[in-house]
Amino acid sequence: MVSQTPDSYWKLFLPSSNSEYSWVAIILGYPVVAIYYWCADQTIVQKVLAAKSLKEGQYGAIFISTLKIIMPLIFILPGIMCYVLFKDNAQPDNAYITMIKELMPHGLLGLSIAALIASLIDTVSSSLNSFCTVFTLDVVAQFKVLTQKQQIKIGRWITIIAAIVGVGIAMVFSYSGKNFFELSQGLVSILAPPLSIVFLAGIIWKRVNSISAEIVLYGGGLVCLVLGACHVLNYPYKGYWPHFLLLSFYIFVALSIVIIAVTLFTKSVVNPVIPSILESKNTSLNEQTYRSRPIWLVWLGLASLMIFIYLFFN
Repeated sequence: MVSQTPDSYWKLFLPSSNSEYSWVAIILGYPVVAIYYWCADQTIVQKVLAAKSLKEGQYGAIFISTLKIIMPLIFILPGIMCYVLFKDNAQPDNAYITMIKELMPHGLLGLSIAALIASLIDTVSSSLNSFCTVFTLDVVAQFKVLTQKQQIKIGRWITIIAAIVGVGIAMVFSYSGKNFFELSQGLVSILAPPLSIVFLAGIIWKRVNSISAEIVLYGGGLVCLVLGACHVLNYPYKGYWPHFLLLSFYIFVALSIVIIAVTLFTKSVVNPVIPSILESKNTSLNEQTYRSRPIWLVWLGLASLMIFIYLFFN
């Protein structure tokens, strides 16, 4: 398999001249997306907040990040196998289906299709559940006090509407000429900067206030939504926009300047009482800090393993 594929298939860091996945785009863009995904994505945060304790939530997040290491074997390796076995008639988006159809007996074929459908349903269900939860409890509640029965009713209608809108957006994006991976990763990357910036500012800089946060979230979010749609639909023409990870980084830098400038020129109406992450770490070694030491050691081991994998496949 290795001898029948280009050398670039086994390298994680591609040259900066590579138009699809240059190492510059990876290094600059993926941290922005990672901060959003692990720290601000409702589908992740909602599950961590359901933990019985802080320690349980931390270990749960680390366990999931450990499982992420095997994802290249699940996603990338079968695609390379498909390239070798069915080079003439396999397209990237159809690699999984091609492998199942051509190689598996009928019993396992049905089981694999059922697993694929179940995973898709679970992903869609989690997303819709998170969306209706935020909309019902955080958006509608700003304007009207709801009873539990009203919350359930509104949540059901919002779920139906969001599902219909999602199908419509998917149909529009199907005409973009981009593959599924590029579409999904591109949209997430371009929409991530506002949430990543507000999260980082909230834990690092105690002075940041709600005015600057709302300007970045709402104003920056609207800008990201417009830019994301233009990028996906190749407007004004194909090749006009940089790589989606580079675009995400550029937006992140621009909105960082905005949140700093607005914070410096405005005054918070509420005195901040929650310490920043630096202030909490600079305090005396208390019981909670001591208990968190194993968490940091496990995280350090995981980070070292990831660095080794990147160096090995380069």
